[in-house]
Amino acid sequence: MVFTPGEKVGASVIVARLYTRPGFITFLARTEEGEQGALAYRVVESLDRGANDEPERRDAFLERSRLLATVCVDGHPTILEMGELHGIAWVAREFVDGITLD
Repeated sequence: MVFTPGEKVGASVIVARLYTRPGFITFLARTEEGEQGALAYRVVESLDRGANDEPERRDAFLERSRLLATVCVDGHPTILEMGELHGIAWVAREFVDGITLD
């Protein structure tokens, strides 16, 4: 596994793995926000190790994330932060509770 529950990734702490698709792993994470320390959830998406080791895929993931960070549209999860941990690129997004359209 790339990140483990309880591990700090940026301002977030990983809670659980939500799902995996080819090249990507998506995690549920939490963070304390506000003066009263209310829990807030977010999603952390990372490349898996194989995809991360391919420069073209890593660059495409980071470029796509940078472009999406400039988009502000209702219903589209906001990108909150980006970074790298253990050499793995990751992006934290706003958590939107709902059903998948799969």
